[in-house]
Amino acid sequence: MACWPASRQKSNELTDQLQTLAPITEKCYEVKSLIQDLQYMEQILEKVKEEIKTTNGNIETMERELLFAVLPKDFADEANAILEIRAGTGGDDAGLLVAES
Repeated sequence: MACWPASRQKSNELTDQLQTLAPITEKCYEVKSLIQDLQYMEQILEKVKEEIKTTNGNIETMERELLFAVLPKDFADEANAILEIRAGTGGDDAGLLVAES
């Protein structure tokens, strides 16, 4: 007894078609899975790139701090200073520089 009212020949034809399409369907699922894996890896890569930027920034900051830490201390390091900038020789360029400062 058949599940649907079809002849044995029609049933065999449909089964053959299903068997023909099964590998194609499997490949579609495999491609979809690979695309999802790739998207996940790209997200991880972006996070790693951000971490690398942050770590590089931290290294630069720490290197600067280390450089200042090894410099000999001077009593004037803690003193206040007043700096005055005036335009001198150099014409308009010198005046523009002082105006921006």
